[in-house]
Amino acid sequence: MTVERLYDLYYIKKHIERIDNEIMRLAINAGPSGYRSPNISGMPRNPSPINKSDLALDEIQKLNNEKQSLQIEIEEIENWIHSLRRKDQLIVRYRYEDRLSWQEIADIIGGKETIDSIKSAHYRCLKANL
Repeated sequence: MTVERLYDLYYIKKHIERIDNEIMRLAINAGPSGYRSPNISGMPRNPSPINKSDLALDEIQKLNNEKQSLQIEIEEIENWIHSLRRKDQLIVRYRYEDRLSWQEIADIIGGKETIDSIKSAHYRCLKANL
C-alpha cells in the first residue's frame, strides 16, 4: 500500500458522494419513465427524437458503473487496513480518513506516544506491506 493510495481513500469516498447526488438529480429530473402528456388540442406535436428519460437512465447506469469500480477500490484499501494491528489501523484511519495531523493522532492515542513514534509505526506498517 502506498501513501498516495491511502490519501485517495478520502477522495474516492467524496467522489462516490458526488455520484450519488448526481444520480439523485438525474432521477428527479427524468420524471416518470414513459410519461407523455396527452394530445388534447389535436394539433400535431413537434417530433422529439430524444427521450430525456432514456438519456437520464443511460447516464445513471454509467454513474452506477463508475461508483461500483470506486467501491471495489475502497474495499481493497479497507481490507488492507483491516489486516493491520489495531494500533496501526487507528493511526492509518486517523491520518487518511479523518485527516488528522501527527500531533493530533499522538494526543488521541495517548500513552507515551509521540509524533515520531506515531510516524515510525505508520511508515513501518506501510513498508512491511509493500
